[in-house]
Amino acid sequence: MSRTSRRAIHEDNARNKDFIAMTMPLLAMGVFLYGPRVLLLALVGVITAKLSDRFAALLRGRSYDPTENLSVVVALVIVLMVPATVRYRVVVMAVLAAVLVAKEAFGGPGNYPFNPAAVGYCVAAVSFSEEMFMYPQPLDWFGIADWSFGGLAELFSLQNATMMH
Repeated sequence: MSRTSRRAIHEDNARNKDFIAMTMPLLAMGVFLYGPRVLLLALVGVITAKLSDRFAALLRGRSYDPTENLSVVVALVIVLMVPATVRYRVVVMAVLAAVLVAKEAFGGPGNYPFNPAAVGYCVAAVSFSEEMFMYPQPLDWFGIADWSFGGLAELFSLQNATMMH
């Protein structure tokens, strides 16, 4: 491997770490709105992505590169797009389709014609359409789902504040 290609791979891995860091606040908001199940979905997606990378490396007869983390980004993006109530097997299937079909079948990172996360989401949406388009009520796990966001805005608005004389 040439020095230039090693540098490009290192830059891609650093960029992917930035993408992973950017998903953390979104996951935190998902946990706030929909509960800790979002973290479990993310964990299932990431484990599936890493196992898929290992399997693809085995099929291609090359060594597994644990620093290549594009599949982790793909898994996290898929988890952020699906409803929090989706079954774990839907996330597993979407990540498998994204990593093995959309990414590895075309030659790996940088060689795929379609975004792997979009392919994984589309496969899940076609296969499990009822489940994929039924989003839960936000804050339902918190016990305050009947509070509307408009109600929260009214609660904290200046119109309802009492003036102190």
